Amino acid sequence: KRRGVVAQPWIVVPTHLIEQFGREVKQWYPAAEVLVGNKGMSAQDRRMFVAQTATSNWDMVIVPGSVFELINVSEDRRTDYLQAQIDQLGEELSSGRDSMNPTTIKKIETAKKRMDDRLQKLVDKDRKDDGVTFEQTGCDYLFIDEAHEYKNKARTCAIDTLAHTGSQKAEDLSMKLDLLRERVQDQARAL
Repeated sequence: KRRGVVAQPWIVVPTHLIEQFGREVKQWYPAAEVLVGNKGMSAQDRRMFVAQTATSNWDMVIVPGSVFELINVSEDRRTDYLQAQIDQLGEELSSGRDSMNPTTIKKIETAKKRMDDRLQKLVDKDRKDDGVTFEQTGCDYLFIDEAHEYKNKARTCAIDTLAHTGSQKAEDLSMKLDLLRERVQDQARAL
């Protein structure tokens, strides 16, 4: 922040450590403008929190992990993300159908069907916080404490031990990181 590399870094910490982390950051950086979220925030509190992050120039925002998970990216972005994964599986299936064994083809088709179901579920509902999106927060850099909790991103593979259905937390973080990467790439192109 001091060097101008980032405008508003977020530090996502486990919910049970939020108060301790907030106290220690204020001890380490007494002159810094720090916004610390609370554990157990209601939907209205999260909306207020996002409004505070978006409208002020914070040196650092400390977010409980449970709150971070409830701040979704926009519905359009989630739909595009899932559709891109479905398209990728379709391309993989069509390009390698001749050289793949039937088991691999079946696994890819199953993964594609699972993604289609998730996309349909997303279109039907799956709203955590209406009106609160990650795009609106002002965050441009993420530090994730205890990042191993987000490690199980979905992957399809012919080898059973390498294939993984994935976790929602990992997929959510991946969408948010994709958004931040796109913003940085757009800024670089504008220069």
